[in-house]
Order: sequence, then C-alpha cells, then structure tokens
Amino acid sequence: MAKSPIFIIIINIVEGKKTDKMKNCFLRIINLSLILVFTSNYLLSQKSIENNQQNITRLDSIYHVSLQNSDTTNAIIALTDLGHIYSHRAKYALSYEHFWNALSMAGSINDSLLLARIYNEIGWLYSYYKRSDEALQYYNQSLEIHKRLSKADKSQLKQIVSDYYSITTLYRELNSQAQCKQYIDSCLLVFNEMDAPKDDSYIQAELAYYYLSQNNFQVAIEKMKDTEVWFKVNNPSYLIILYKFLGDAYLGLQETSKAENYYIEAINYAKESLNHSNYIPVIHEQLALLYNSQKQYNKAFTQLQLAKQQEAKLFDSRSLNNRPLLEILDKYQKEEDLRNELIQKQKLLEYEHQQKTDLYKTIALIATILLLISFGIWGYHSINIKHKIEKESTRQEQAFQINKNKELIELKNRELAVSTLRLIEKNKQIKELEERLTNADKLTKSEVNKAFKSISIDHNKNWKEFEARFVEINSIFHKVLTDQFPNLTANELKLCALIKLNFSGKEMANLLGIGLESIHTLRYRLRKKMGLTRADNLTQFLNSLE
Repeated sequence: MAKSPIFIIIINIVEGKKTDKMKNCFLRIINLSLILVFTSNYLLSQKSIENNQQNITRLDSIYHVSLQNSDTTNAIIALTDLGHIYSHRAKYALSYEHFWNALSMAGSINDSLLLARIYNEIGWLYSYYKRSDEALQYYNQSLEIHKRLSKADKSQLKQIVSDYYSITTLYRELNSQAQCKQYIDSCLLVFNEMDAPKDDSYIQAELAYYYLSQNNFQVAIEKMKDTEVWFKVNNPSYLIILYKFLGDAYLGLQETSKAENYYIEAINYAKESLNHSNYIPVIHEQLALLYNSQKQYNKAFTQLQLAKQQEAKLFDSRSLNNRPLLEILDKYQKEEDLRNELIQKQKLLEYEHQQKTDLYKTIALIATILLLISFGIWGYHSINIKHKIEKESTRQEQAFQINKNKELIELKNRELAVSTLRLIEKNKQIKELEERLTNADKLTKSEVNKAFKSISIDHNKNWKEFEARFVEINSIFHKVLTDQFPNLTANELKLCALIKLNFSGKEMANLLGIGLESIHTLRYRLRKKMGLTRADNLTQFLNSLE
C-alpha cells in the first residue's frame, strides 16, 4: 500500500534525518495535524472510522507519535478508536487488547470523559459475547460519569443518551423487552432535554425493533423505513442491522420474497464493509427458517451450515480469530495492582518518616492537652461550686419568700376570720335589736322601717368589704376558682370564701342570714357544679386550687 507524504515525513523524522530540535517540532506539528484531520473525519461520519483500512494505519501512526511526545491523552484516544474499529470488524481479540491498553494508560491521567468512553466500548465488547453482567457493569460506570458531568455541562446529555442506547441494545439482544422499552423511553426523555438535539434515528430504529418484538409488524416497518434514508447517508454500515430486522418484519407478515431480499442485502453490506459481522450468523439462520417454510430444504440446510461456520469463526474459542482473546491477561488490573502496591509502599515510608518527625510534637501536644485539661477541670469545679452555692442561695431565698408569703396570707386570713367573727357577733346584736324594735310600742312603723333599712345597708357594705379583702389576700385562689367555675353565683362564691377560712356551718349560716339546712343545700349544689363525688372533700378541693 502506498504511503502518504505525511506518513513518509514521520518515518524520516523518527529515523533521525533531522536534528533533535527540528524532530520534536515536526513531531508535535504532525501529531496535532493528524489528530485534527482524524477527529474531523470521525465527527463528520462514523463510517470513516469503521470502513477505511487507511484509518487503522493513521490511528496507529497517531498512537506512536503521541507516545514519543508523551501525549498520553491522544495516545488513549487512538487506542480506543482502534479498538472500536476492530470490534466492528469482529476482531475481538485485537479490540479487547486495545481497550485494556487504553484503560491501563487512562489510569495515569485524570480524564473522566476518556474513561467513560472506554467503559462504554468495553461494555459493547462484552455484550457481543452475551456477558450481560459485565456489559451492564461497564455501561453503568460510563453512565455514572456522564450523569455527574452533566450537572455542570449540559452537553453531556448526548453521552447519557448514548449510554442509555447501549443498555437498550443489550436488553434487546437478551429479549428483555420490558427493560428495553424502559431504556428507549429514557433515551427519548433525555434527548428532548438537549439544547440542540440531533437526529434520533438510532433511537427510532430501536423503537421499531421493540414494535417488531410485539408482533406489530406494520408499525415496525414504517419506522424502519423512516430511518433508512438517514442511515444510507450517514452510516451505511448500520443498514446491516436495519435490513436484518426489516427482513424479520416481512417474514412475520409472510412476505417471504421481501424478507429474503433484505436478508441478502444485509449480508452483502456486511461483507463489503467488514462491519457488524456478528449479525451474519443470525441472518443465515433466519434465511434457513424462510427456506424451510417454503420447503426448500437444501437451501435451508446450506444456510444453517453457513450460520454455524460463521458463528464458530466469530465466537468459538478454537477459532484463530478468538484464540488470543483467551490468552490476553487483564493488563489493566495487573498494572493497577502494581501501582496500588507502590503507592501503599510509598505511603508506608512517608508514614514512618512522619511518625519520627511528629513524635516530639505529639508528646508536647499531649502535655499541653493534659495541662489544659487540668486547668479545665479546676475551672469547671470552681464554676460548678460557685454555681451550686448561688443555686442553693437562690433556692433558700425563694423558699423563704414562699414561706413568708404563705405566713402573710395566713395572717391576713386570720385577721379576716377575726373580722368576720366580729361581723357575726354584730349580726347577732343587730338581730336582737331587730327583735326589740319589732316589739317596741312607742316607735312608729316608719321609724322601725328606717332603722331596718339602715341595718340592711350596713350589712351589704360589710359583705362588699369582706369580699374585697378576701380577693386581695387570696387573689390566686379567687382567679383559679372563677376561671375554672365561671357559673358560680354570688352566694356560692361567698360560701367558697367562708369554707376557705374554715368557718363552721353554723357560723356560715349566721353570716349569710340563712338556716343551717340552706347551707347544706348550698354546699350540695356547689359540689355538683364542681363535679365532686361523695368521696371528695370539698374543703381539701378548694384549698388545692391555689
């Protein structure tokens, strides 16, 4: 194969036909040029990275030039792109080796996007071998990175769609249709959140395959036909997959001629592009079913043989293509373990050195802490003792004030009681005077009534004075009583006051100017209003209201 001028320049520089200074300069310029050219082609059409053998040579050149320039990032990109090409050409051993080399190198740089892409590519590789657990593990690692980055960069939503799409195809191959539909919906949901969404033909194609799995053949065909033009322009190699499923749809409708044409077209595309070769055995099996339904048994047998041969070539461990795959060791894991071991040793040495350096500091710190603790304990005890003394002093002062208030209330209540007893005595005298006036012959009736009226006014005035003094002395009791029992009458309130002052029933009868039976009736009504039973002591209840 003829070498390009740029490639010849690279070889000449590497062979030393220029000075070292010029060599480094040219290497950097050519490296950047190659990367820009390749990246531009890659973004414009995925076809250019899959179908052109020249891209393999170019990527290999970029990889080696990047290594010479210590450009790890572009070396990893080149390795990953090479792995991608080999995986689509069913060269799984080479693909596996390039991905693991890229992953091993990626461990030395902090580039989350590169790691995510490698994880996704390794997931695809595992999915070809139906190793769903490993595939999901790597897909989810890629998805986790993209979700984290999307919080600050909305452009990563496109990569999230790509991760969901990868998981969708895995569940489709596993015939897990419920999970497949779930991830199709997730693809569409995130796709609609993108600021500048591109064409969603891949997602619509997967949606068509889902309808096909539900035997909704006509809808599936319409959706696949809608995407066919886009794939012809942008990624013709994907037509291998699309035509395979179009063949399945027409086979489901019993339109065997159309189904056969699409199957054969898919195989032709696969042979021409050397891509998606893993679909060839499946297509031969479908053709075998088609010919068997037409009773063309020789053709059906031939297709089964081709399917078996292709399956063995692609996936059998005895094939030359895949035998190296079983011999490839997990280089990334070994290098990672070795790196971790070196890190641990380095940390151990640093730790031992730090221990020696910090020994005296630790001792000084402990001594300082102990001293501070001693001062703290002493200060705490001092403050605590002072606080206890103040607390005890306050408690005693409060107790003294409470006792003083109680004694003062009792003293005033005794004075009030004495005053009330005097009022009782006065009432007796008034009663006697009333009887004498009633029986007097010399006084006129008007003079007697005038005397009675004066006595009555004095009596009411005495009660008002009594009530005012009682409320003043027993304000808390009076407030609780009236708040708790607002419906008490004036006589009932007087009775409560007299009970509070420990007056007997006879004394209360004299003060209120009623009979002893009336006092008992008044007490009964009062107990009823207060909800007391026979077992409840009225005097104790009233005393408890303070």
